[in-house]
This record gives sequence, structure tokens and C-alpha cells, in this order.
Amino acid sequence: MIISTIYNELILRNSTPLEVRLILLCTLLLVAFFYIVNREWFTSMRLLSLTPFQKFNWESEKYSVNYLYRTSSLISIVLCVSIAIKGYQLGTVTLKNLSFDNNFLFILLIILVLFLIKFVANKIYFSLHEIDDLGDRIIDFQYSINQWFSLVLLGLFLVDFFYLKLGSDILILTIFLSALYFLIRLFGTVIIFQNNIRQPIITVFIYLCTYEISPALVIAKVLFVNS
Repeated sequence: MIISTIYNELILRNSTPLEVRLILLCTLLLVAFFYIVNREWFTSMRLLSLTPFQKFNWESEKYSVNYLYRTSSLISIVLCVSIAIKGYQLGTVTLKNLSFDNNFLFILLIILVLFLIKFVANKIYFSLHEIDDLGDRIIDFQYSINQWFSLVLLGLFLVDFFYLKLGSDILILTIFLSALYFLIRLFGTVIIFQNNIRQPIITVFIYLCTYEISPALVIAKVLFVNS
């Protein structure tokens, strides 16, 4: 009875578009599904996120290059970013200038394609430099950070969209957490590179500028500066 009452209150709130609320609930169910399918999901997240600080990588090696884990990470972060853009109407000026309708499926497709391009570009970069093992450690670390960030965002969205009716400062908190997420991801990536003494500093610098800093600046420009 109590569960039914709470569920009805969540669904019947009118402050957030019903489409966004349903998508958020479906995303939470999908995350629960990932946990059921891969019972070591949280262990993977914990150990892979600590990769930069492990003197020996044997603790996280058994969870590395797990494509179920990578897929769950990709889907989680793509859905969270898409929900944020749709729910908070981020980048609306840019979308209007490009004559694109702010449709969730369109946003989801664009975000998914961008993340896939980033993944493929990473694999190509590390393959060309013949450091595939290092590349896998960096990718797994970054995907673990993506998962933690996604779970935090889902919690914030649940509170803001269902209870606070988008009338709070959670968007500001989300932006702050996004900046913190980027810095943690950048710092961990640098540490992993530094632990690999074979790589010259120019390789690290080029990778960070091309694959981390530049995309982050473009995202900030499109989503926040032009909103």
C-alpha cells in the first residue's frame, strides 16, 4: 500500500515532462539489470577506479577488458548525459540554431555516436603507439569513473525531477560534480601514463589535449555557454 502510494506520487507529479521521468525510471531499472547480470559490477567499479594508485595491477587485471562491464558503463553514461540535456534543456540555443528538435532519441543517438567515436579513437591511438595494455588500463579506469558519475547523477535526477520539481540548485551541483569528475578522470589518466615510464611526456601531452581537454571544452561550450 505504501509502495503503491509513493509510486503514484512519483508518476503523477507534473513539473517534469512525463517522457523524462519515464526514461529515468527505465534507466534505473536498466542499471539494476546490469547489477543482476554482473554480480561483481561494484567490485569492478571499485578496483578499476583505483587502477592509477595500484602499485601492481594484479588486483584489477581480472576485471579488465570486460566487454559486459564496458557496455554497461557506456549505456549508463550515455543515458545520464542524454537525460540531463533533455531534462534541463541544455544547449537549446545550439540545437535551435542547427534547426534540430530537442528530441530525446535524437540526443541519445548523438551522444552514443560521440562516445563510440571516442572509444574507437582511443583504441587506434594506443594501437598505433603499440601500448595496447596501457590503453586498456586507461579505458577501464575512465569507464569506471563514468559508472560512479552516472550513479551519482541518477540519484540527483531522481530527487530533482520527482521531488524538487526542477526548482532547486541541483543543476549547479551537477555542473560542479561534472567538473570534479573531469578533474578526477584527468588526474587518474596522467598517473597511469606516469606509471608507464616508457612514454615520453610529449605523448602524454598530445593524448590529454586531443582526447580529454579539447572534447571537454567543446562540451562545455555547447551545453552550458550557449544555454
